[in-house]
This record gives sequence, C-alpha cells and structure tokens, in this order.
Amino acid sequence: MPLDYLQQDTDAWVRLHRTGYFPPLEILARLTEETGELANELRENKDCAGQELSDILFTMACMANAHEMDLDEEWWRLMREKYAANGYNRKIAFPRTLEDIRQDVHGASRGYAEPYEALAMMAEAQGELGREVNHLYGHKRKKDDEQRNSLGRAVANVLFSTVYLANAMGIDLHKEWERMKEEKLYRRDRDRYARADD
Repeated sequence: MPLDYLQQDTDAWVRLHRTGYFPPLEILARLTEETGELANELRENKDCAGQELSDILFTMACMANAHEMDLDEEWWRLMREKYAANGYNRKIAFPRTLEDIRQDVHGASRGYAEPYEALAMMAEAQGELGREVNHLYGHKRKKDDEQRNSLGRAVANVLFSTVYLANAMGIDLHKEWERMKEEKLYRRDRDRYARADD
C-alpha cells in the first residue's frame, strides 16, 4: 500500500465524516491517546497492538494531510539522514509502500529493541512533533538556533518509530490498516465524530 494511498484513505474518511481535519493540537492529543492505548496493550500483553499502531498511522496521516504534506517526500528526507548517519548509501525509489518502509526501517536499524524501548523511542519522536506543533500553534517560539520548518521531519520520525515497533513485534501494518479502515469508515466509528459543520 503506497503512502499516498494511506493519505487518500484518511482524506476519504475526513470528507465522509467531517468537513475538515481536526485542529493540530487536537491531532496531537489524539496521538497521545492512541500511544497510551498502545502502551496499555503492550503492558497487558494483549493482541491488539497492531490496531493501536494503525490508529497512530491514521492520526499521522491526519497531521500530514492537514498540513498538505507529501509523506513520500518527508520519508525520503528522513531516510536520507538516517542512512547517511549509519553509513549506508542506499537509493530509495518512490512512491513508497508500507512494505518498502518496513524494509527501509529494517535497513536503517541495527537490530530491534524490546517493545518498551521502542515505545520510548516513539514517545521521543512524538515529543519532537509536539514541540513543532507548539511552535506553530502555541505560544512558545523557537530558539534562534533551532531548525525551521521541521514539522514534516517530525511527522516522518513518528512514522519511522511506528513502523520500527511494528517490525520489532512482527506486525503487518498493511493488514492492520485495512482492518482499521473498515472499522473507522464503515462500522464502529462511522457516526462517532460530530461533523465540523454540526
């Protein structure tokens, strides 16, 4: 499944159930909620971690779409940095699919951490995203020496950490995405959210 398909699925849901995307700070709150649910799944040794990871992907697609980001482009920038840092010189073709991304993460990683350590890595990436969102929409300005326009990189980092954790746990994100999409679009969540025009 290409990344643009993931973004298109998300946009279809938003168009069907809302008149626009959630505000950025609400998207960030939803990301925190989904990560908390994932942590609970890991702690309880339940089999629903894949569902929570796909919910995190959905939330990140909302953030990317709300900011008119191209996830393929942001992923390419991030992978160029990560591969260079690990001494790799790998050419990446686009568009990327979730399977391609799974392989990218595998190639850029030197083995996998335990799920809780991977969850801590995800929390760190989400903290960076929160910082970027706060700079754009909150009252905290960036320091003079901080990188500008790095929201896309932060989104790509959360995507990386999500796929990293899925890889570490042997979770098929494509299968989980399709399951989540069916649930959100057509079943449980179909009437769950108030339309923005209500």
